[in-house]
Amino acid sequence: MTRAAVLLAGLAAGCGGPDLYDVRGRVTLNGEPVEKGVVRFVPADPNRSAEAGTIRDGAYTARVPPGTLRVEITASRVEPDAPVVEGTPAARALMPPRYNTASALTVEVGPGRPTEFDFPLTVTPAEEAALKVVGAPGAVLK
Repeated sequence: MTRAAVLLAGLAAGCGGPDLYDVRGRVTLNGEPVEKGVVRFVPADPNRSAEAGTIRDGAYTARVPPGTLRVEITASRVEPDAPVVEGTPAARALMPPRYNTASALTVEVGPGRPTEFDFPLTVTPAEEAALKVVGAPGAVLK
């Protein structure tokens, strides 16, 4: 086998990447289903990409790689009489940073592991008051 053929065979064998696992669950906030949002599963290895699932009426599904994954959950709601910024109505974030950018939530995914992960989240009145109203990406209105 030529050197080029060996190299191509090696690359082809590595292109499949790790298996993905179907996971699902429910996301509630203070006992109520989260209407819309996103659940991101972030691998500890920065060379692997995060996978996400959409929350609809409190339920989500996603295809994620095996391993220990940090979980980031985001959701927002449109404010009544919200101003419109660049064609997007302003919305209030529903999740404090401890459930997304500063999340300590983790799951372990792999052979013989559970595939259903529920996230019963709570937000204190003080956290809720501190949540930002945002419009277009990066435009903070509060």
